Amino acid sequence: MRAFTRWMSALPYTDPTTYRQASLLQAMLFGVTILSFLGSFITLLAPVPQMVAWIVIGIIWTSVLIEAAGIALVRRGRFDLALAFGCIGLLLVTGALLLTTGVRSSSALLFAFALPIVLAGLMGSRRLVIVTVASLAVLLSQ
Repeated sequence: MRAFTRWMSALPYTDPTTYRQASLLQAMLFGVTILSFLGSFITLLAPVPQMVAWIVIGIIWTSVLIEAAGIALVRRGRFDLALAFGCIGLLLVTGALLLTTGVRSSSALLFAFALPIVLAGLMGSRRLVIVTVASLAVLLSQ
């Protein structure tokens, strides 16, 4: 466990603020990756056709790969790109969950869309905020 903690804290950032943001982003990406992968199998229990469930699992696994790419980018010192990958991955996971139930029957899930917007707003650039909000608008208009 100590080796994992040491590996997690060895980030290539010299600015203390960026280092803290990168360590928070890395921990969040790890958590989302693990929870998305393990939670993807719950989709098989949803009251949807089996083919739709497997499509949603594929989307969630794609977002797991996107989140893993974000982790690799944080480790390589590309914080802005890793943050963009994290926001896109979160939008994919939440959009896939919304796909199974629809907007009307999962109103509580709409609060989960706030996380990518908050991440982009607090840690990212103005362009990332605009792209995140525009992607969210496209997802919710379906």
